[in-house]
Amino acid sequence: MDTPAPATVPMYEVLVTPPGTYDPISHPFATHSDALHYYAECREQGVDCLYVNREGEHPVVTGLLSQPIEAWTTAEMRELFEVHEFSAPFVVVRRRSDNAKGTLTFIHSPRYYFGWVAE
Repeated sequence: MDTPAPATVPMYEVLVTPPGTYDPISHPFATHSDALHYYAECREQGVDCLYVNREGEHPVVTGLLSQPIEAWTTAEMRELFEVHEFSAPFVVVRRRSDNAKGTLTFIHSPRYYFGWVAE
């Protein structure tokens, strides 16, 4: 019996969230320029979307904010933060490095946490 090949994570991805949902649809791209072009088209049409670039150590998410922000997987987030409660699309956390309480925003699939805001 053949085992399925492991799923590959795209280096560049645009996550588009249909109106009235929290679950974005993934659009993977092979190149940075193709992904940015699609992201710009979505934004011009007023569609909620995030651009995820996985070139570095941590994914970088560009969305409604003017500057790219760092994003963490669940395992990475749990190393940096202690989770206190979830209320989609937010999670209340305490930052382990300085015990500061605050919130993160998350997207469901693929799951990323980003946008730390101290209380």
